[in-house]
Amino acid sequence: MDKRTKREGCNHKKNVIVTMGDPGGVGPELALSLFKTSIYHKINILLVGVPSIFSDAKDLSGVKLDFNIINSSGKFISSKINILDIGYSGSFTKNYTSANNGEAAYLSIREGINICIQKRGDAIVTTPISKEGLKLAGINFPGHTEILAHFTNTEKYRMLFISKYFNVILHTIHIPLKDVPYKIFDLNLEDTILLGNNFLIESMKVDNPLIFVAGVNPHSGENGLLGEEESIYITPIIEKLKSQNINVKGPFPPDTLFFKALEYKPDLIVAMYHDQGLIPIKMTDFFGAVNLTVGLPFIRTSPDHGTAFDIAWRKNSDINLQSMLNAVRYAEKLS
Repeated sequence: MDKRTKREGCNHKKNVIVTMGDPGGVGPELALSLFKTSIYHKINILLVGVPSIFSDAKDLSGVKLDFNIINSSGKFISSKINILDIGYSGSFTKNYTSANNGEAAYLSIREGINICIQKRGDAIVTTPISKEGLKLAGINFPGHTEILAHFTNTEKYRMLFISKYFNVILHTIHIPLKDVPYKIFDLNLEDTILLGNNFLIESMKVDNPLIFVAGVNPHSGENGLLGEEESIYITPIIEKLKSQNINVKGPFPPDTLFFKALEYKPDLIVAMYHDQGLIPIKMTDFFGAVNLTVGLPFIRTSPDHGTAFDIAWRKNSDINLQSMLNAVRYAEKLS
């Protein structure tokens, strides 16, 4: 894509990079479906991946615009669907993943990261990938978040989700449940709270954000009777941040926290582990929630659902488009 000062027809529109995702999933269709909405008139969307996969998806999506395939010397044309070719050749599977799928998805992410690092992209929107596909390809990352952090040399980062009823930041992410009690101590909870607090202030423009922190044990440990993580670690950090005028409260019993949040409407909830935070979000706003990675040098968003292999490539994956649209809108808004 051309530099900001030379972009064709941009009129100060944001450059949003959209990765292909796993070729067997809904990612390519979701990316192309953006061009059936008005969003592509408001921003410059650059798709990154394999042109042949996007061509197959175009046959399903009903999109009428022509492709503009870009290589290292190509020029962005705002009246077309611009695709940066990652130069990957190989066969792909549809409706399930494979080693080739995983490798191509990974290369798409890597190229998107490079574009944003070079300041040619204002934000990146990643469509769903398969952790199994990455593993089959011999790529030792559990997901997008870790790939993005590694290749931007980001040490402090967290997953944050924006949804209709709750905004949630995860303290621990892609680890087995049996490892959660140990990882809670390994990671700095103060960093998690401050990353969320700073994101709300700087990017979301929230004044003095109210933050609720979940406990990890039933009844938040019941004063140590059901676990000591709260009394030993979580409560002291909350009290420390309160003394620094951070508007943080807790730890709240996890089973009632989200019900309480419906009444008090905190700006952010800190969840101790993946499913604790994501079950309420996916139950209440599965098709609208957006995933962000806070702490990166640029904005990254993603639809908050997976590859949906069961419905991909069957002309019905538009059911997931709302989350994708929200991800693109937040990418433009926050970048």
